[in-house]
Amino acid sequence: MPVVEVPFEVEQNYEGWRLDRYLQQKITRLSRARIQRLIKERLRCDTQALKPSSAVRAGMKFVLLKDVDDEAEPTLSGPIGILHDDAHLIVLDKPAGLAVHPSARYYKHTVTQWL
Repeated sequence: MPVVEVPFEVEQNYEGWRLDRYLQQKITRLSRARIQRLIKERLRCDTQALKPSSAVRAGMKFVLLKDVDDEAEPTLSGPIGILHDDAHLIVLDKPAGLAVHPSARYYKHTVTQWL
């Protein structure tokens, strides 16, 4: 099963929080126990070893490794049409099936990446 890296960068307002509490705030659908298990088994940080009780610092970067289905991400089959563009608003003609922003399932082929 393929694995994707889900990147995190700690914002200033989370300075000093416990790592498990920070991730629980970011991934609200998971229990704290599940997040603690993910930290021990699936978290990668190049600068230091982290555990659930580690304090996070603003700017700290790490990734969670997530297994994904073998289903391929949809690709951009044609151009994304720009229907309106001014200083305040952009209106796009997005192809059906193309994700708007990165998620647990789609990461690379999204409107956000295209923009």
